Amino acid sequence: MQGLEKLKDIKPPVEVHDISFLLFLALIIAIFMVAFVLGYYLYNRLKKKRRRKRKSKKEIAKEKLKAIGFSDTKNAVYEFSENAAILAEGDMEKEKKLNNILKELEIYKYKRDVPPLSQKHIKLMKDFIKELANG
Repeated sequence: MQGLEKLKDIKPPVEVHDISFLLFLALIIAIFMVAFVLGYYLYNRLKKKRRRKRKSKKEIAKEKLKAIGFSDTKNAVYEFSENAAILAEGDMEKEKKLNNILKELEIYKYKRDVPPLSQKHIKLMKDFIKELANG
């Protein structure tokens, strides 16, 4: 029994502090923060690109007017009346001139079969388009 007296009692379990859960939580939070910052950066960058590429209504109308093909009479007259009105908006003198031109071009609208555009009307339209593009 003398050997047993030398033995000491078993000590109770010691609590070991485990921080693996906290490290895992910190890693998840860091990943979300990086994803948020990256998403915000990409969103702003795309937003700026879209803003730069957008054209105003007047710029689009000017391009459409310059691209009018006078071989398709009805389409040319409709394109002219729609886009010229956008460009002439706000300028009383140009609006009056446009209204006079549109009255003359009314013979090409609202009909099933329309005659080809006369040289006089083509010249009127081209001159007005040049006036709008310059002013």
